[in-house]
Amino acid sequence: MTEEQEQEQEQKTVLNFYWFTWGWGQGHDQNYTIIEAPTWISARRIMYSIWGDRWCGQYIAAEVAGIKEFALKPILTDRSTPYAI
Repeated sequence: MTEEQEQEQEQKTVLNFYWFTWGWGQGHDQNYTIIEAPTWISARRIMYSIWGDRWCGQYIAAEVAGIKEFALKPILTDRSTPYAI
């Protein structure tokens, strides 16, 4: 595949936002992060590469994750996405 074809393929890839939270006692309770990835599975892989298995849940929307309801605070990494809620 040529460089031009690779760039074209990258532009066709749709990225989705996935919210991740931590449970009590995992060191980051009351926090969340957002991973931008093309699929649910690829977002999990990114999260595992950063945090290992020390997180609790993965969600497709901030509302489902309880970001506002529980007043969770963001944790940003070089692989997470800042997102105003």
